[in-house]
Amino acid sequence: MVNVHQTVFITGGARGLGLELSKKYLEEGFRVFAGIRQSTRMTDQLENLYPKQYKVIQVDVSDDQSVKAAAIKVKKQIEQLDIVINNAAVRFKETLFPLPEIDINTSIKAFNINTLGPLRVAKYFADLIKKGEVKVWVNISSEAGSIANCQRKSEFDYCMSKAALNMQSALLQNEWKEDQVKVLAIHPGWMKTDMGGERAPLSPRESAQSIYKTINQNKGKIEESIFIDYEGIPYPW
Repeated sequence: MVNVHQTVFITGGARGLGLELSKKYLEEGFRVFAGIRQSTRMTDQLENLYPKQYKVIQVDVSDDQSVKAAAIKVKKQIEQLDIVINNAAVRFKETLFPLPEIDINTSIKAFNINTLGPLRVAKYFADLIKKGEVKVWVNISSEAGSIANCQRKSEFDYCMSKAALNMQSALLQNEWKEDQVKVLAIHPGWMKTDMGGERAPLSPRESAQSIYKTINQNKGKIEESIFIDYEGIPYPW
């Protein structure tokens, strides 16, 4: 059954996982607000295919005023959001550099997008998710953010920014518990994307399909696991 009255806001919606999540939610009848930095051929196609369901919202999650303006645009069209998916993220090539060669300024940029970006969205979109029916807030995290399962010797900025995002997710769950908002930090799997490369076993489409099911299965489960993988299996902090 399609959910013609339910709404979702997805950042990083122009390509990869964000694009596939947008497609999946459109197929399921949701009104999709896709947060993107600039339109692409694919987002233009979705606007043509789903003129009443799909809306592009220009946003740069690294910029406070941009996120604030995006929230204002969304609030002019709807009074509530059922689901928010913070998917926008970066993994700079410099993240693979050995410790003596890392650029701290690049690391700061990674934190600004991967960790503070979702926090900005939380700041300005909180009132919308609290009014929703489904009330699920999703931060797309990574197994790279698992401290208990850490095996890498580099990738400082990416791993640290995702670990911090996991803590943010736990704090938000505490913050929004009384509002019955379920917060999830989801590891999407190793995907064939610009970030994951061609050797990855999963397509973004496959991950998006599983994430959609996992979100549905976890709505309202306030006391259960926050950090999980795309299939809903709990992941070690």
